[in-house]
Amino acid sequence: MLAFDVESDEKKLENETEIFSSSGCYNKDWVLFTNKSEKLNPLVCYICKQIANNAVELHCDEHENAEQVYLFGEECLQSYLKQSNGKCPIQQHEHCEFVKNKSSRQQISDLLVICPRQHDLTKKQLKEWTASGEREGYESQCNYKGKMKEMKDHLDKSCQLISIQHVISLVKELQSQLQTEKLKIEELKEMHLKSNTEIQQLNKQMNALQQGSLNKDSQIIELTKSIQQLKFEMNQTITQLKKQIEQCQSTFDTNTKLNDEIKQLKKEIQFKNDPIHQINVNNNEGKKENDFSHQLLQTKSKSNSTFIDYSTLDDVQLICSGSNDNTVRVWDFDSSKQIQSFNGHSNYVTCVKFSPYHYHNYRQNIICSSSNDKTIRFWDIKHNKRLQIFNQHTSGVCSIKFSSFNGGRYLCSGSSDKTIRLWDVEAFHPLHVFKGHEHVVWCVDISSLQSNNNNNSKSNSIGVIGGNGYTICSGSNDLTVRVWDIETTKQLIVFKGHENNISSVKYGPNELGNIGGANIILSGAQDRSIRLWDIRSVQQIQMFSGHTNAVMEVECSPFVVNNKLDVMDFGEEILCFKFIELKKKIKGNEQKQMVLIYVMVQTKV
Repeated sequence: MLAFDVESDEKKLENETEIFSSSGCYNKDWVLFTNKSEKLNPLVCYICKQIANNAVELHCDEHENAEQVYLFGEECLQSYLKQSNGKCPIQQHEHCEFVKNKSSRQQISDLLVICPRQHDLTKKQLKEWTASGEREGYESQCNYKGKMKEMKDHLDKSCQLISIQHVISLVKELQSQLQTEKLKIEELKEMHLKSNTEIQQLNKQMNALQQGSLNKDSQIIELTKSIQQLKFEMNQTITQLKKQIEQCQSTFDTNTKLNDEIKQLKKEIQFKNDPIHQINVNNNEGKKENDFSHQLLQTKSKSNSTFIDYSTLDDVQLICSGSNDNTVRVWDFDSSKQIQSFNGHSNYVTCVKFSPYHYHNYRQNIICSSSNDKTIRFWDIKHNKRLQIFNQHTSGVCSIKFSSFNGGRYLCSGSSDKTIRLWDVEAFHPLHVFKGHEHVVWCVDISSLQSNNNNNSKSNSIGVIGGNGYTICSGSNDLTVRVWDIETTKQLIVFKGHENNISSVKYGPNELGNIGGANIILSGAQDRSIRLWDIRSVQQIQMFSGHTNAVMEVECSPFVVNNKLDVMDFGEEILCFKFIELKKKIKGNEQKQMVLIYVMVQTKV
């Protein structure tokens, strides 16, 4: 019954229309409520006889001499033309034309009117009074009065009365809610019936389960006894296994100690068979030099040295070292004493090199050092002072290398900022930044001097950037070895194969030119492997494995026999090493001796 009443009220409301529309013509009775008919007559739509909204007038050639102006509401005229297939509403000719009537539009926009909703409400109340004969309870609810052009803003924002369309939507929403509630009630009835049936079934199942539980109680008692018996037997077995494991562990420890002793014996045998060791053993003076190396590097290792280099000047043999204590130190090889220490770095020193540029051009021993403090610094040993600083890297500098051409004028550096930089030591400015690595650049090297050139050759001048075919190789934590052309500044080759960070890269020596030594790159990595790469074929040609820990430094042996390339391999405790050629006098004759200096992870040499 309620739903029926709602539908009836809805139909009544739909038969009523709004007297104000933003597009359709305006209700004339509403406008007459506040305006005189003489003023409104020229503004009436010819079709609907209401006040024209968006007034237009006919502009057909057929009405050019007509005395009357035919005014229409724009929406009325468009609707009429659509229904009449475009025929004129006056003479039914085709191609009806019309234009805006600006003066009429302005007059209509300026008409003073009251709120249309209040007007509708007033008319409805008058009908009810006429029917009942009573006039009590009338009261205006919206006293707005304003221009026609302001009416839409009033209705949308400030009018307290709701529109007929809003009432219709509320009625529809109420009807929808009632229908939804009705459906829910039906669903609840069905669910109630199903629940009663399910309850009955559950009662039957519960009775069956109760009966079954009585049977299982006896089974549980029997299983409990069996489990207790199994636990007892398992405890006995575990006790016996523990005894066997202890015996195995004791045997394993004994075997481990034996294996360590065997490895140590192998290392000692290998070292005794090494050609460097044989040279030193066969010469008493060489033995003294070895004793000195031992003493020197023991002293240095107490400060956790990470890199070493060697130089001679005026018959003075010097060794420099960089350390985790942020210092660079210089040692006199002959007197076995430290002669200088530089403390300018603010973080640990990663690499040290004697500058060949200053040696060849000024006969000075200048040390170049790189550090995790993002700088590269030059130190004057003689005057105990710092010279230039390169500080363009944005993260720690991991490695440096002087060029083999132009007397070492150019310096290459690799950094944690993923870049490689080339510097002009003479002009003291950066030349180029090589970008391509995706992680820390740990190590760099510059290709060896060509055999048909010499250190002072002007043909090797690289100008701004160049170098007549010289290249840079670099190793990185992105697991790649890359080759860069110094002249074109382009990346040439990317070698992939290592499975962990690459710690060291070296070019093959020129002494192996006839077997492509200058075209070979040697690399060592934390994946415990050493690999050889052929630049010409862009292939890995050999891999050395056997280390049980990271390979920190690689070097080609200075002993070249029958053009054979030997890769030096020492114990896992070696942190860095360098071959140096010592000069010494034996029975009045100056002789040269090749010595290996190396630093170990622990305080051993």
